Amino acid sequence: AKTLEAIIGGFFRGWPRDKKVALEPDAEKALVSLLSRVSPEGRAQLANLGARWGSNALAKYASEIGSTLLALVRDESKPEAARIDAARQLIEFRVRDAESVRALLSLMTPRTAPTLANGLVAAIAKSEAPESGPALVEAFGSMTPSVRPTALRAFLGRSLWTKALLDGVDSGIV
Repeated sequence: AKTLEAIIGGFFRGWPRDKKVALEPDAEKALVSLLSRVSPEGRAQLANLGARWGSNALAKYASEIGSTLLALVRDESKPEAARIDAARQLIEFRVRDAESVRALLSLMTPRTAPTLANGLVAAIAKSEAPESGPALVEAFGSMTPSVRPTALRAFLGRSLWTKALLDGVDSGIV
């Protein structure tokens, strides 16, 4: 399973987003059969890779995969590193989904461990949803001082969020 996930991860990271592949029906079935052999994180990468290739075979599993990743992030019995990795995978999987960003932000409270909170913000910084910047501004006031620099780096690293940051400064939130 680890070798399979490494191969899927390599293809996922290296495959261009705009390069489609003409998959035969047998190849589509093979992609679906791989879902049961990999971890939730591997499923997310496999589903994203399938979507990049132009496959619709894994689309019906997308909701289940996203829910599983979010459940991993919420599971306080898991190590912080695993929860942060699941958050990153969730955002990569649902890169344009503002609801996933809001779900991660809802997990951050003043009692959230700084490492976890910073990891969640770093994951959110990879979102391409236009609503992510304003959502991060809205949450800024409740962030602890140890998390705010990570949020500011996220704003500065995304030109898409510049207006949200400036609006937050004008309104006194940031």
